[in-house]
Parts: sequence; structure tokens; C-alpha cells
Amino acid sequence: PPPLYARVETLKARFDPNDSKLEEMRPMLAARQLLMRVLDASGLAVQNEVQHEVLRLARSQGVRVHQDKLRIEDPVKVLKEVEATPLSGEVACLDAVVTLLETDLAPMQAKARAWALGDVDTLRRLPHADDRTACLAAVSMPTWNSSKPAQEIIHTPRASRSSMIRSVTRSPVVCTTSFTPWSR
Repeated sequence: PPPLYARVETLKARFDPNDSKLEEMRPMLAARQLLMRVLDASGLAVQNEVQHEVLRLARSQGVRVHQDKLRIEDPVKVLKEVEATPLSGEVACLDAVVTLLETDLAPMQAKARAWALGDVDTLRRLPHADDRTACLAAVSMPTWNSSKPAQEIIHTPRASRSSMIRSVTRSPVVCTTSFTPWSR
């Protein structure tokens, strides 16, 4: 839609004016690309650098590290199913990401500063705007007829969370010390 296109263009001009490929992408992929570029240009890390450093230090000290992995049985089928995502769902995802970037960038930066300084009071006070429902809904549209690959994508976050909870509850039995980084 033209109003959404104008909003995307405004963000693109401000944060990544040389990106000529954004307009050629599917809306959901453009949403991800735009999010990554804006966060990067704003000094916000997308990767969990703290987790990587903790794991590196643990391994260097000989600490046994267990990381659960979630396996997707047939990734080709899953990608074909994602490709069949209705355009209306993808546009809703793009709109949600653009709204997030337009309204919540300053609070995200403030939260990052508070995290870096260990300012728990500020972290509690700041709003948590991480609404992924539009993008998750886009890949769980009922038009997929509940095929197995589509269901695999829909249930991946839930399965990942369940696997992590099983590991956390098992850790005290297996290990004397455990640390569980949690990323949303």
C-alpha cells in the first residue's frame, strides 16, 4: 500500500539510503532487512554478544557447555510453505516492523544503555515493545491447510522454549552449576 511504502522509504532514506534491493524483496523479508539495518545504524546489536562471550569464557575454562538444537526435518518443504505465505500477512508483518522502528527506537536505545550500566530500575520502567504477533501470524495463516512443514515453523518457538525449560530443570541434577541465557 502507498502509505506503508512511503513509511518504508522514509526509514530507508534515513538508515540505509544505498539499499536498492529492499523494494524487490517480499514484504516479510524486507521487514527483516529493514529491521537489521535500522538496528545496526542505531548502534543496537542484533546478536546476543553477551551470550557468545560467556560461552567463549566457559569453554576456555574447561566448563562443559550444553546447547540444545532444534531440528527441522524437511527444510525445503518448510521454505516452500513459507513462500506460500499470503501477501496480506506479509504486509501486516512489514507494517508492524515499520511501526516498531518509528515509535520504539529511542526506548530500545535507552534500554540498551540501561542494560550496559546495570540500571535495573530503568529496565523495569521502560516499555517492552517486542510484538512479533503479526509476523508469526503471517507464517501461520490458515490457508496453509495445516500441512506438516507449516506446523513445524509455527511450533518452532514453542518447541525451542520447551526444550530450554527441560534443560534448565535437568541441569541441577546433572551439573553443580548452571547458567541459562534467555533470548527473545
